[in-house]
Amino acid sequence: MEHNTNTNEKIYGRILQQEKFIDGIILKSEEEMMDIDLRKNINERFPKIELKNQREFEDRIKSEEGFLDKILENVEMRLLFAIKCVIEIDESQIVNLKSVFYEEGKDIPAHYENQPIKSVYDSIRNSLLDGGKSEEINQIINEEYDEIIWKREIPTTKYYWDKMGVDFQKYYLGLRETFIKGLLEKTDVKFTKLDDTVCVLTRN
Repeated sequence: MEHNTNTNEKIYGRILQQEKFIDGIILKSEEEMMDIDLRKNINERFPKIELKNQREFEDRIKSEEGFLDKILENVEMRLLFAIKCVIEIDESQIVNLKSVFYEEGKDIPAHYENQPIKSVYDSIRNSLLDGGKSEEINQIINEEYDEIIWKREIPTTKYYWDKMGVDFQKYYLGLRETFIKGLLEKTDVKFTKLDDTVCVLTRN
C-alpha cells in the first residue's frame, strides 16, 4: 500500500482544484446559455466555506473540531451538485463537462521530463481529492522508471454520489479520466485502464 499522501498542504491544494472544477462548470453552463443560475443554486444548497489561505485552513483544523471532515464533505457535494444540475437539464452536456476537466488537466504541470514516471503519478494524485483526510485510495502494484501500475480502491467520494443518486461510475470516473488525459496531453506518457480498478501510466 502506498504511504498516505493526505497531508494538510496537499488536501488544501486538492480542495482548491475541486473549486476550479466547479467554477469551470459554472462558466460552461453560462456559455451554453443553460436555463439555470448554477452558481446561485450551488451556493444556496451548499454554501462555499471561504478560506483566505492555507494557514487559515490549518488553523481552523486545529481550532474547530470536525472542520476537516466538514470542508471535505462541502467541496465534494458542491462539485457533485454542479454536475447533477447540468446533466439533469441536458445529459448531452457531459461532453462539455469533459472539456472543462480536460482543460483543467492541461493546466497542471506533469513533471515528466527526466523524471521517473512516479512523478507524473504524483501530479495526478496531488490534483484530485479522491476521498477524505486519512484514506489512501491507490495501491501501487508495480513501479518502474517508465511504468507504474496501481489499483484504485473505492473512495468516500462514491458515498456522496450514491447518496445524491448520481451514477459515480458513469459520470465521475469518466470526468476524472478526462482530466488525467488533459494533464498528459503534452507528455510522452500514456494512461490506460486494465480493468475497472487497475490503471497504468507508461512512458512511450
